[in-house]
Order: sequence, then C-alpha cells, then structure tokens
Amino acid sequence: MRGHENILLVLFIVGTAIPTCQADPAESGVVTVGKIATDAGNTGFDFASPQFGDFTLYDGLSESFAGLASGDYQIRELTTPGWQLAKVRADSSTSAATDTLDWLTSTLSFHLDAGEILELTFHNRALEPPEQSTRPPAAPAPSAILLVGLGAALSATMKRHRFL
Repeated sequence: MRGHENILLVLFIVGTAIPTCQADPAESGVVTVGKIATDAGNTGFDFASPQFGDFTLYDGLSESFAGLASGDYQIRELTTPGWQLAKVRADSSTSAATDTLDWLTSTLSFHLDAGEILELTFHNRALEPPEQSTRPPAAPAPSAILLVGLGAALSATMKRHRFL
C-alpha cells in the first residue's frame, strides 16, 4: 500500500509542476491598433499586415492581437479616398523605440519585445475639398496688341472728328 501512496504523491507533484513549466504568458506580447479620424462618420479604414492579416477600423475603434512572439512586424494603412495619414502614435510598455513609418506606403514597421504591450494609434485628417468660389469667373484681360489697336483706332477717329 505504501507504494501506491508514493506513486500518487509523485503524480500529484508532476501534475502541479507541468503548468508552471510551460511557456510564460508574460513573454507573449500584445499589439492594439486604434484609429482616430475625426468626423469620419461611417468611413472604414483598411489595414493589411503579413502577421495580422487584413482588417478594417472605424474612428474611435481598435483591434487587439495577443499571444505574439517577440519579433519584427508590419502594418500598412491602405489609401482611403478623402483622407490622409497624419501620424502614428506608439505607446509601449518597454523602452524600445525601433518603430519606422514609411510615409510613401503608410507602412509602420516595428519590433515587439518579449512581453511588450504596444498600442498603435493611426491618426488621419480629411483632405480639404477644392475651394468653390461663389463669384462669377473674371473676364479675361485684354491683350496688349488689342489695347494698342483699340487705342490707334480711337485716336484716328478723334482726329477725323476734329477736322470735320
């Protein structure tokens, strides 16, 4: 009977030790991507990422990606008509600052440290519509040749009237 008690004690110790020997969840990172686009209404802003896939965000909303390993990541904001990327704000739980933003492609590249919690906020501003004038278009200015011709014709007419 003593042997069974020892086996049960060993199984109990091994059973409680296994969960503590697994990967530490504190080493997994979290990335939250948010969108700020004041007065965007129901405009959706599309994103693409090799690691996170494609997703859409609306003003004031965010999406989180958890359980991430440390490494390099990319997120690209696709072009939205009438809107322009103004800035990307990164708030991190670590001091690492290796984020780079390619303004031509609106692609953010960053390194995620083990256990890092990173909040990225993409800010957009509306593009100004072309200014619409309420006054009628101005008449084209007369050319110098036309003015000289009119001046000569007027001068000749006045000379004729003096001699009559």
